[in-house]
Amino acid sequence: MKPILFNSAYVPPEWIAAHGFSPRRLLPTAPADGAQAYDGCCSWARAFIAAADAADAAGVVVACLCDQLRRASESLTRNENGPAVFMLHVPATWQSAASQRYYRRELQRLGRWLEQRGGTAPTSGHLRQTMLHHQQQRDALRAALPQLSGRQRAAAFADGLESLGPLTDAQTSHEQTSGGTSGGTSGGTSGGVALLGSEIPRYQWWLYDLIESQGGRIVLDATDAGERGLPAAFDRRVMEDDPFEALAAAYFDGLTHIRQRPNTPVFDWLKKHIAERGVRGVIFRRSLWCDLWHAEVASVKQRAGVPVLDLDLDDADTPARTAGRVAAFLEMLP
Repeated sequence: MKPILFNSAYVPPEWIAAHGFSPRRLLPTAPADGAQAYDGCCSWARAFIAAADAADAAGVVVACLCDQLRRASESLTRNENGPAVFMLHVPATWQSAASQRYYRRELQRLGRWLEQRGGTAPTSGHLRQTMLHHQQQRDALRAALPQLSGRQRAAAFADGLESLGPLTDAQTSHEQTSGGTSGGTSGGTSGGVALLGSEIPRYQWWLYDLIESQGGRIVLDATDAGERGLPAAFDRRVMEDDPFEALAAAYFDGLTHIRQRPNTPVFDWLKKHIAERGVRGVIFRRSLWCDLWHAEVASVKQRAGVPVLDLDLDDADTPARTAGRVAAFLEMLP
């Protein structure tokens, strides 16, 4: 079958796979053509719409986490020649049983939509087996992170560890000699840095290369499509009795997102991992058009406990225009 595209960690790929489809996270490879009008959508939403419209897919699942993504979903549904669209509504509140039930019902509704697209409702045994397979892949990814550069991490998070091919002895040897906990260059005086913010589209993955070329070591990818976008491990006891319940809990209860109300889990997660990884500075990459992250600039600086670079990027930004700010930040780190 053709793949099912999705935009967010709140869309469980194993739920899609268990219905017989190949799940694929869509991170745009190019900004949208400026001549195309998408009802006033932001740059990210325009790029997502253009990529989804051009894809050969059985459908696209859009977790509507902001107004811009809702507009993107509506724009996609108006394209009669594009893929079928499913809008997944994720509650912003997370401390109530009602919100948890709502998310579970949304996943069940997604399952019925997948069946309408030609998928098959999974048995408990098949769903459990699919979940275990995806959990093993995530465990392998976590174990491999110390050997990967920033760009390799981004590719592995988006496409799976297998997309990188076998890791070379040179990569492993380099990491052991650098003494760090992440890939990338080991030179410079910056120590380890964390990258925080929303998903980074593929056409801005040059940021990973830029940080490492300036002597920074990315020891934590805390973007929405990075480590923070990995769900909690499945509760094996719950999974034996009710795999769907274990699936929903691992995603809704195990993910953190800046849109949550309250969004304290994001900062708790960040503080914990900053301490564990010995992070010396945070590069807070945010898009000019993302109000959710823009509103948290002051909070990030107050709660991170380490220096923070507020790096606002737009589609027009290039490595040459950004290198000076990154280099100056890395040089001042303790």
